[in-house]
Amino acid sequence: MGGLGNQMFQHAYTILISNQYKGKIIQDLSFYYAKLKKNTTPRLYLLNKFNIQAYPFVKKNIYDTAFKSFSKIGVTKYLNDDSFSDPLNHPFTYLDGYWQRFDYLEKIRDILLSDFKLINEDAIKKHKHYNAIIKNNSVAIHIRRGDYVSSDKTSKIHGLCDLDYYKNAIKLTSEKVLNPHFFIFSDDYQWINDNFSFLDNKEIISPNDSNPEEDLILMSKCANFIIANSSYSWWAAWLATNPNKMVISPKKWVNDSSHSTNNLIPKNWISL
Repeated sequence: MGGLGNQMFQHAYTILISNQYKGKIIQDLSFYYAKLKKNTTPRLYLLNKFNIQAYPFVKKNIYDTAFKSFSKIGVTKYLNDDSFSDPLNHPFTYLDGYWQRFDYLEKIRDILLSDFKLINEDAIKKHKHYNAIIKNNSVAIHIRRGDYVSSDKTSKIHGLCDLDYYKNAIKLTSEKVLNPHFFIFSDDYQWINDNFSFLDNKEIISPNDSNPEEDLILMSKCANFIIANSSYSWWAAWLATNPNKMVISPKKWVNDSSHSTNNLIPKNWISL
């Protein structure tokens, strides 16, 4: 469940356990087909836009509709938590979570770099900003607003990176990166126009609402990153192959302390 960034974390964890254990994996995609609860942001399933193995899937919640009936044979519902202990010690296990931490990803980085290539990779190369991104000391700036602003529930959990965060990150980047060229990715084009007049040498990328996966991969082609408190730009930065990339991330990732972010930010990224 969740948006593209969360789906990518879930796929990564699926790869990890499929490499470690033999068994059948079935994806529960019911979130994308069910009637949404109040204050829930609608999402599209987007992993089918990538070059990844397709697992069998169901459109109805497996645990609620079937596994409860089989409780006597040892079905265990394992919720995401920070311990990341071995969940597969039962014959039937239901994994429910986001699995957001970087350490296990490094073990399967080559697989994920291959998996997260777009089927329609040519769309990226045809983007009007592609050549400027790959030929300059490009810096991706991601500004997530959208449901972080419009949804009280989402805003309460996540909060927003304020303008001072971006100004400080831009200042630090300008001190460390020679002739940086900034590319701003955001779901709020007007807010960028109203608030980023101070920044020269920038391009504002019009959001591709129909194909957000293309914007994420385009972002990943940048050399350096100023990310939001969003798994979307987290993945763009992590997928980037520049060995000398500088990544700046917000120190405060969520407002809700019950949502653990331990081990989410790689040690070589800069937190502001």
